[in-house]
Amino acid sequence: IGSGIQIINFSNDNKGKELRIVLEVGENQAFSKIDEIWISEWSDSYRLILAENRLPFFLGAFLVVFGIVVTTILIFVVAVSPQYSNILLLSIFAICMGLWTLCYHNVILLFPIPLYSVTLIEYMSLFMAPLPIIGYMYGYVKQLESKRLLLCYKILLGGQFISTIVSIVLHATDIVHAAGLLFFHHILFVLHSFFFAYILYAGTKKNKNRRKLYTIGLVIVLASIVYELVSYVLGRYLGLSVLEIKGVLSLGIIVFIAILVLDLYHDITLRKMEAHERALLIKRANTDELTQLNNRRFCTEYMKELDADEDSKYTIISFDLNNLKKTNDQYGHVQGDLLIKKAAELIDEIFSGSGIVG
Repeated sequence: IGSGIQIINFSNDNKGKELRIVLEVGENQAFSKIDEIWISEWSDSYRLILAENRLPFFLGAFLVVFGIVVTTILIFVVAVSPQYSNILLLSIFAICMGLWTLCYHNVILLFPIPLYSVTLIEYMSLFMAPLPIIGYMYGYVKQLESKRLLLCYKILLGGQFISTIVSIVLHATDIVHAAGLLFFHHILFVLHSFFFAYILYAGTKKNKNRRKLYTIGLVIVLASIVYELVSYVLGRYLGLSVLEIKGVLSLGIIVFIAILVLDLYHDITLRKMEAHERALLIKRANTDELTQLNNRRFCTEYMKELDADEDSKYTIISFDLNNLKKTNDQYGHVQGDLLIKKAAELIDEIFSGSGIVG
């Protein structure tokens, strides 16, 4: 099944008896070493596991709780406003990596979950984690407007999706277990990392004023992935325990998610500002400066729309202000403008609920 810790309780009746451990090999080339045996008081067993893995426990639990809460909220929000779909993908990615962290560092053994299930969750969450993050990157690839890069993206997405499905099927049918497929997924992870690093470089080069913080976040998460891969390879295949800092990848992912959320928030805010400015410009172009009513241009366009509709029925009411010239000549144009403005306010107050006032 790959990895895990099996805790066995010996009672006082076992004192003075011989302990023999028999290991049956269930898979070729699964491991290059056997982990050490812990001997401790039974009451201290789980406390020792938690003490050894405090940081992974905190980071993994944070990612899972954060992901579940955000996913639960955004499932309903995305149905109304699709612009938040990227945050939904990030939260799903956080759940996957949080579960992997808790299982990989054996912290999830604190809960009454069978060892096989723990390992299965570990591998399946690791295999599925790239899918939401690849989905998140679609917008960045599309912005480069390159058919070649978009094709590469689709190939990577399809390859990851197919490999995930095939891995689940092979493991479920007992043909090849998840542990035996890990090497191929490591290769896919490396390919994804290089591709998205290039996407980031190309995007930063195209628009130098943006995504600097995003670049730092990607460098952090890529470095943490390299650290975990090297640590895993050295420990599993060479039996070396050189890199022993736990939770590096989870910490890198938390930093990366925080940066991605900030980056997405910046994009959404920028789009809203641009939409607001565009609406303001359109309003100014169609509004009379003095009266703040619809101007002649707007009324002309509106009449064209009515004229184009054969079934439209409407009435035009035209007002002419008495004594406007007399007011301008006797009291000045400032008072004349005030007369126009007050008359416009009165007409708008009375008729704005019934039609277009201009």
